[in-house]
Parts: sequence; C-alpha cells; structure tokens
Amino acid sequence: MKKLFGILLATLLLFGVACAAEPVDLSTYTDAELDALRIQVAEEIRARAMAKAPENPAADFRYVSNGTEVRINSWIGEGMDVYIPDEIDGVPVTQIGSQAFANSKITSLRLPDGLVSVGLYAFNETRKMNCVVILPPTVETIEQSAFYFCGLTGLVVQSDCTLGVNTFSGTTSLKFLYIREGSNVSLDSRAFCVSGLEAAVVPDTVQFLDTDVFASSKNVTVYCPAGSYAEQYCKENFIVCDTA
Repeated sequence: MKKLFGILLATLLLFGVACAAEPVDLSTYTDAELDALRIQVAEEIRARAMAKAPENPAADFRYVSNGTEVRINSWIGEGMDVYIPDEIDGVPVTQIGSQAFANSKITSLRLPDGLVSVGLYAFNETRKMNCVVILPPTVETIEQSAFYFCGLTGLVVQSDCTLGVNTFSGTTSLKFLYIREGSNVSLDSRAFCVSGLEAAVVPDTVQFLDTDVFASSKNVTVYCPAGSYAEQYCKENFIVCDTA
C-alpha cells in the first residue's frame, strides 16, 4: 500500500498540483506518514481550487429548488473559474443537470460538498477546463458522457459511485485517476476511452470495471493491490499493471 500512496503523491507533484518547492523523496516514509501526506495533498488541491474560484453567486446559474435540494440547470455566468456554492438560499446543491455547462469556456471547477449526481453531458466539450476535478464523498452517479471531451487534468474519486458510459471519454489532458481507499466505484463501458491517462490508482474495494473502460488509452498503468479485482481485470484485458 505504501507504493500506492507514493504513486499518487508523485503523480500529483509531477503535474504541479501539490504545493511543493522541491521534489519529495518518498522512499523513507512510513505508511502513516504517506497517509498524512496524501491528506495534505488533497487539502492543498481543494485550497487551490477554492482560491481560483471564489463562490459564484446564485445569479450565475439557472437552478430549481424543491425546498430540500437544488439542481443546477445551466451556467449563465461570465467568469471562467467556477465555484458552485454548497447551498443556494439555505438549500443544498445536490444535482448538476444535463448539459448544464456543456460547451462553456470555464477553466476551473469546484463542485459543491453535498453533490449527489451529475447529469448527461453536463460538462461536455469544456475543453478549456485545465484543472483537477475532485468528486465529493457524497457523489453517487456521474451519468453518461458527463465530462466527454473535457480538458480536466486529474480526477479524484472518494465515494461509492458509478461512472457511466463514456463519462470521461476523450479527455486527452487527463493524466491521473485516484480512487480513494475504501471506495467501491463501478466503471462502466468506455468510462476513460481515448483518454490521456498515465496513472490510475485503483483500490481493492473496486469490484467492477467494464471490459473497455480504458479502450485506446494507450499509456495507462493501473496501480492496485496484488490479488485484487483490478489486477485480474488488467491481466484479462492486457493492461499494464503494477502491484509492487
């Protein structure tokens, strides 16, 4: 497990996500120290996202509230750094509707803490989105082609959820996928087809990867525990796998 944390941190540092002036030698760190570093990196990513995108006012969105939940239906703001508020008028934002941000020119994105679902083609063709997307622990469903041909550079998943068909297909700028330890994530057909993925950290809690999840993502290496479902998946589908 130490190597999995190390790979995550090294990847984050490599792509300029973590705030570090000098390269970090991970070889002497204990598992506990690496876990602490992982948490620190996650906090730094979140802090950077928030710094880039102060919370947008409700007027930047078309939205609907039923009194207990808010769904964002479309983006009508003029800025490019988007921080979707956790609440609007005291009601939690839990859904992003179909095509809500499709073809927009947004460059960074911070999702609301209580987000549960992202709809069809919600961020389709947002090619200027040059950022790491962190899915909150509350997320349950990312629907088909939600981030199709999006420009995101990294993805952090930290809940039991389903990534639908073609969810992140065509994301050629995407370099790393990190599924947090303990998350039972299901990856549907072509979820990362034709992506730029180089490192995918997949814990042993992941129990479903469709046959062509990484189709035409030629440079991906899956980092996973020995004996895990992900290891067997890689062997059956001729995907580079590291279980050291």
